[in-house]
Amino acid sequence: MHIKTDICVIGSGAGGAVIGTELALAGASVTVLEAGGPAPLAKLGEPITRSFARVIRQRVATLSLARGTPVQPIIHGICEGGSTALNAGSAFRLPEFLKRRWSELGIEGFAEAEDRVDTFIQVSPTEDDLLGANGRKMLAGVRALEW
Repeated sequence: MHIKTDICVIGSGAGGAVIGTELALAGASVTVLEAGGPAPLAKLGEPITRSFARVIRQRVATLSLARGTPVQPIIHGICEGGSTALNAGSAFRLPEFLKRRWSELGIEGFAEAEDRVDTFIQVSPTEDDLLGANGRKMLAGVRALEW
């Protein structure tokens, strides 16, 4: 197969999807390559250990572990949408202290870029009735950190 394109983006996750869209909107002919196929649909209420096993078995993800206490599993998507298709659907803004630091380094316009991405991928708050006990604890922690 031969494809003529201006730009080839490797990966369709958060980074690839955004840069591919921005380049296409700027007039470039863009091809996005992804190693895998469609992401499997989530199964509501499925224990996380079973979810991990299922996506690994279906070869749409790999798993690594971040050292620490406790050890944190990190799932890497090999599917349309990349890891973003397999995570909890959470979208967090960059903490203000990092934005300030980046601004000190001369990186500007981050807030506007965040707004554009949030609009494009339709970020919205999770409704309270969808939050379980873990979600409520996470929300309390995020608020305590002022994120």
